[in-house]
Amino acid sequence: MKLLVDLKGLDNLEKYNAHGLIAASLEYSTHNDKSFTLDEIKTLNKFAKANNKIFIVNIDRIIEEEELEAVYNYIDKLLELEIDYFIYSDFAILSYFLKKKLTKKLIYDPKTMITNYYEADFHNSYNSLVAINNELTLSEIKEVVKAKNTMMEVYGFHQMFYSRRALLSNYEKFRGEELGLTDKKLIIEEEKRDHSYPIYESKHGTFIYTSYIYCLFKELSELKDLVFIRVNPTFLKEEKVFQVLDIYSELLEDFSKAEELYEKLKLVDSRIDSGFLYKKSVLLKEGVK
Repeated sequence: MKLLVDLKGLDNLEKYNAHGLIAASLEYSTHNDKSFTLDEIKTLNKFAKANNKIFIVNIDRIIEEEELEAVYNYIDKLLELEIDYFIYSDFAILSYFLKKKLTKKLIYDPKTMITNYYEADFHNSYNSLVAINNELTLSEIKEVVKAKNTMMEVYGFHQMFYSRRALLSNYEKFRGEELGLTDKKLIIEEEKRDHSYPIYESKHGTFIYTSYIYCLFKELSELKDLVFIRVNPTFLKEEKVFQVLDIYSELLEDFSKAEELYEKLKLVDSRIDSGFLYKKSVLLKEGVK
């Protein structure tokens, strides 16, 4: 089990206490924190190789038909750099890597889609990895992990909605006002729910996140077959990310310290929550009342 983290910038790289670094592509990712140009990715790749770290490029955006040639040219440039892995969501990416016979470099991230054992096994048939969705119970996660070649986001605000539509901009048009709603973290509240949810609109679409920081920590001792675990720093200050990484790194060295380290983790940010880990699922037949 190796620890990965999405980078928040080019500075302080030595403070990212993780086995692997993830750089979001400026052109082809939906990551709503820091994203990187091709030249910056080249710089980060050199740093990773010099420091014996895994390096991953996030190209998880939905790809339009007219973009295919451009994205494939972009991927070719990255392949020349010998990038270790690519995170993707659109099957146009899988199709291209199949032609290249390089599917072992892929990590499929279904985002708001639910991952099950059979989906993980399908991607294993291509010798690629798959990210497990965090809206599953612990018992369901254990079943998916049995398929091997799995990754899971274990800390961060979970993206639970993604649309290519510019919903906030459309709201501005409806109101007939320019409210400056794009490219900034906002909060949305529903009339019949007690929680508020972070919402963000970028040039790639509109995204809604959980009201809490999803945290899978003590349970990792039961999920040792996970290949990668991922810390997502979206909407978090970089200094807090460094603290979180140090705590997860210490856990991976000694799972017997889980209770003690979890208390330290709560002090970093009290908004952590286990999400659906211990809730009865309504997504499977046995979970329907």
